[in-house]
Amino acid sequence: MMLPRRVTHFPIRHPLLSFQISGLFGTLFSFREDHSTLQPPRGVALKIRNASELCSNPYLLSAPTEVTQQPTSTPLTPEAEKWAIRFLERLIWLSRRQFLCTRFYASWRVPLFATAREAIVFFRQHAEGDQEELCLARALFAAKTSRMFADHGAVVIGVFLPSRAMHAWVIEGDEMADPYDGIWINYQPVAMLS
Repeated sequence: MMLPRRVTHFPIRHPLLSFQISGLFGTLFSFREDHSTLQPPRGVALKIRNASELCSNPYLLSAPTEVTQQPTSTPLTPEAEKWAIRFLERLIWLSRRQFLCTRFYASWRVPLFATAREAIVFFRQHAEGDQEELCLARALFAAKTSRMFADHGAVVIGVFLPSRAMHAWVIEGDEMADPYDGIWINYQPVAMLS
């Protein structure tokens, strides 16, 4: 089943400049403050509004659940584990090359895990490389493979100003899905994928 991966923009206004992410290229654009085409999001889905509220008020997030060595509540079969590893390898490869293709590939949902948290723990156990650099691939892997994501999840892309560094994470339900991501709170959401 394919889930539309819509981008909801949250333009950021910073002294003298406004910032918005490109839905095609994943590039952060800046405009002079008087740029008139920068519009706030309209008709935002409830799960996006909830994720935005939780990013703005992280104290509203549920207390983190304990992370166990077993990443899934129901273990994956060897064949499902091979598929999951293949998905994460492709997402890593794509995320290093082309944002739009990565979004498209992640939109073909294959629900292997009950939650995004389980998917992220699996990703961290099997993905090679600097986990901070793999944030987009990890977030899209969770969106692709979590059964709960379609109804309750959002991939958040944030920016750390004035450096313009970007980071991606998942809010699912009332939880920050990645139990090991401590830097997300430093980033201001500029876009969300649902």
